[in-house]
Order: sequence, then C-alpha cells, then structure tokens
Amino acid sequence: MRGASECRLRSEVVQSHQQIISNGYSSINTIRSFFFCETAACKKDKKATATSAAVAMNYLEGEASALKPSNAPKSQRPILKKFIDDVTTLAKVYSVYSTETTSTEIATNTGVLYYVSANVGSDIYLLTSAVAASKVIFADWGVGAVAVLYTMQVDNQVLTSKKSNAATDIGAINDLEQDAVALRKDANGPSEHFNALLVTFANAQVEVCKAKETYLRRRSRRSRTRNSRQTFRRSPFSSPRSWTCRRHFPSNQVKGTVPNVANQALLVMDMQNGIVERYADKVEPLLGTLGAALVAARAKAMTVIFVRVAFREGAPEASAKNKSFAALAGSPAMDETSYATQIHERLAPWRVNYWSPSGE
Repeated sequence: MRGASECRLRSEVVQSHQQIISNGYSSINTIRSFFFCETAACKKDKKATATSAAVAMNYLEGEASALKPSNAPKSQRPILKKFIDDVTTLAKVYSVYSTETTSTEIATNTGVLYYVSANVGSDIYLLTSAVAASKVIFADWGVGAVAVLYTMQVDNQVLTSKKSNAATDIGAINDLEQDAVALRKDANGPSEHFNALLVTFANAQVEVCKAKETYLRRRSRRSRTRNSRQTFRRSPFSSPRSWTCRRHFPSNQVKGTVPNVANQALLVMDMQNGIVERYADKVEPLLGTLGAALVAARAKAMTVIFVRVAFREGAPEASAKNKSFAALAGSPAMDETSYATQIHERLAPWRVNYWSPSGE
C-alpha cells in the first residue's frame, strides 16, 4: 500500500511540474506582452491582451498555490520554493499596478514586474533542466538576473538625473535596495563563482543604499533644523523695529571648516565570525550600522583598520604570562586561517595589509 501511495504521489508531482513547464512560458509571455507591449497588434487590442494576462496570472497563482516542495525530489525543492515566492510577488504587484496613481509608484512597480516576470521564466527553465536531468546553460538561466541588474541600472540613473531631488533620490534608493535583495535570491545559477559575485554585489548595494538614505535624511533634517533655529537679535545701531538675522552653530563647529580625513581612521574591532555569531539575534542591526559606517568612510577615502584576534602556528604572539591568550592559543579555532577568526563577510576588507604584534 505504501509503495503504491508513494508512486501515485510521485506521479502527481511529475504531472504538476510538466504542466508548469508546458504552460509556464506562454503564461509569462502573455503577462509581459500586456505590460510591455511594443507591437502594433497588442496595442490595437489592449482589452483582449489584458484579459489574456489576467487568465495567465490566475493560472500561475493556481499552480504556485498547489505546489508542495516537500513532496518533490530534494534537488528541485529550492527551485520550487523560489518559483512560489516569485509568482507571489508577481501577483501582488500585478494586483496593485492598475490602482497606482503617482509616477513614482508606477515606475517602481514597472521595474518589479519586469524583473520578477523574467525571474519566473528562469525558475521554469531551472525546473525544466532538473526534471530532464539536463545541463543548465548559463545564458538561458541568466535572464532573470540580467533583468534585475538592468532594473538597478535604470533606478541608478534616477540618482544621476539633473531633475532629481531628495524625494526622488530616496525613492530610487529604496527601489535599488529592493532590487538588490531580489538579486541576492538569484544566486542559484550553474556557476558558483558567479553566484558568489552576485551575493557580494547585492550585499554591498544594500549597505550603500542604507548609507545613502541615512545621509539624505540627515541632510534634510539638518536643513530643517537650521531654518527652525534661525533667530533674530536687535542691532544696537538700528531703530527698535529693525532686526538683524543670525544663525546659531554649535560651539564645537567652526563654520567653513572641513575635517581632515587624512588624519582620521575608522577602527573596526571584534567583528570576526567567532564573536559575531554569539549575538545572532542582534547581529543584523549591528552589521547594517557598521556597513553604513564603512561605506561612508570609504567614500571619504578614510583609512579603515580591522582588528581581529588570531594566532600563527605555535602562537608566538601569545605570552605565557597572559592567561587569557595562553588558553586561547592552543585552540585550532583561533588559528589565523580558521573560519572563526575571519572578519564577517558582510564587512570584509577590500584590501588587506596584515600587521602582527611581533612586527613580522
């Protein structure tokens, strides 16, 4: 009985996957034709195209909701989970697209529709390859990732536009951060090296966006504060009704001076894996704050110094008189090449110049 049940379940899973493979591409193409219509035929009959797109979207939602990745072969589970996530995101944006009124909202959702629909296509391609046990071709898989990168390029152009302002810049930064998070999920291609590069780039983009947004919001807040703190005092050389304007600056701020970053450095301590992972429940806000600080320091060409505790073979750095270090020196986890002593990947140095207490 059990064997028959398992065979029936496996047959249902295969049939479900075959339906997605057979109808998924055409559904995605129908949706993209509606939103990104370029031909005279689709422009002429927009109503029919909209109806077809709605039917295609309902089909994909139905297939995604019916999927149970836990019943699929282990190799296919990550693909199915991403397919479900991408279809869910696509459905949400699809449902609100027609209700958006501002140009910013429309631009944001157009970008998401563009790359998420492409990602669904990449998911279907990976599923096709997994079911057929065929080799994944990089160029065919990369359609989704390329679409995200292209959307990021478009969003970045908003920041460099002559018409940009604080509001549009913050909106574009938020879009870029959302794009980067999506890109991080695309690190499932056939090249492990390229996947690692995607994750590194996406993480860096998230930190840059957070730093830029913090800077813009603080600049806007300082501007409002300066205006609100503008006061007046009576001039001794004028009539009682005459006033002169004066702005207040903090006593430690000299107007017109610029900090000399050549004489300053950012010191990052205790950010090695063995220490960071002790605070797993609080590590995300910490890494975000430090990442923003690193971006700001590097933008000013400041020196960044990372301090970690690690020992070479034989632990020549640890004195026998230092009880704490002497106890650690014998642990393999404290070797200079071990995972625990490496700087956390979210904060990893760009260029490394090592220094040890012995001067070697």
